[in-house]
Amino acid sequence: MNLKVIVDDKLEELYGDELPEVVRSRVKEELDLIMKLKIEYQYLIAYEISEKAKKDNRVMLDRICGNSYIAYLLGISIVNSLEYNILIYDNNSILCTFDLDFEKNYLNEIFDYTITLFQKYGMEVATIDDLKKHNFYLGGLSWCYIFGRMSQYIPIHDIPFHDKNVFEYLKNNEDSVIHNAVSNFKKYHLEEEPFSNIYTLSKFVAAMNSTVSSIEDKWEKTHFNKSYPIFREDIYDFMKENDLESMAFELMNFIGKGKSHSKFHARKWDEYKKLLKEHNISDDYRNYCSNIDYLWPKSACVNRAFVYYFSTYYKIYFPKEYDMVIDDLHNFVDLHKIGEE
Repeated sequence: MNLKVIVDDKLEELYGDELPEVVRSRVKEELDLIMKLKIEYQYLIAYEISEKAKKDNRVMLDRICGNSYIAYLLGISIVNSLEYNILIYDNNSILCTFDLDFEKNYLNEIFDYTITLFQKYGMEVATIDDLKKHNFYLGGLSWCYIFGRMSQYIPIHDIPFHDKNVFEYLKNNEDSVIHNAVSNFKKYHLEEEPFSNIYTLSKFVAAMNSTVSSIEDKWEKTHFNKSYPIFREDIYDFMKENDLESMAFELMNFIGKGKSHSKFHARKWDEYKKLLKEHNISDDYRNYCSNIDYLWPKSACVNRAFVYYFSTYYKIYFPKEYDMVIDDLHNFVDLHKIGEE
């Protein structure tokens, strides 16, 4: 099995002979990095796993591999990284982490299948920890169970992405997944409408799941725009815009993963702050970065936005069936029996 052949076939299926230059360039960039890092086998294994899930009529969700356009082409990710302007980074070790989730009663079967796939590619793995060494993380997720049960009415991949009723429900209904997740939601005064499309919804997901210490009101401070980083990649873009392109990836990971807020990295952060000051980065921006505990990657936020969107779509158009599935989940109904129905 050859990754480039599979990718070329997918591109021909999608675009025919008229391949857009932006697609051609991105695919070449990713394939070059994949070959450089010698991780073609990881994509092929993830692809075979996704194909098995489709064949078995099961739902598979990824959490963070949406940064890779090739992962999207292969059906590994639901996130089109080109559509949402998500970059791919060469960090000399990991290009794409395959954090894949399934229904819990399907997880053992997928794990065993994954082991056989690694053996097929000449590698011996036996445990979950062994898989992690190859950038693979397998888990069971409640959303997969919900979407799996609801797929008999409409699979998530057939749900239209621009249904205005979904965004209106997310914005206005107290029982929406957003209102359930955020206390005192209505106190926030947003300069940008967060419930108009998947991307702006993903910015809401990012801001509410990021952890910024000593900032009393994240919304008021960030004004829901790029004045302060919301996605981890915002730091990268900001550094590039301020003539720090050679350091952008390093600073993004250091700040975005909370090291600037860690006493164990205080000396290094002092060095970085000095560098930022030399490039006329404001005290306000540097102080904000000093209080970041963790920022989500953009791909993970877009993925979560899709999950919120799909869930709300089912709730609006199949309310009775959706409530039954939620009740089953909350009442700990035997998932194995459900799978046999």
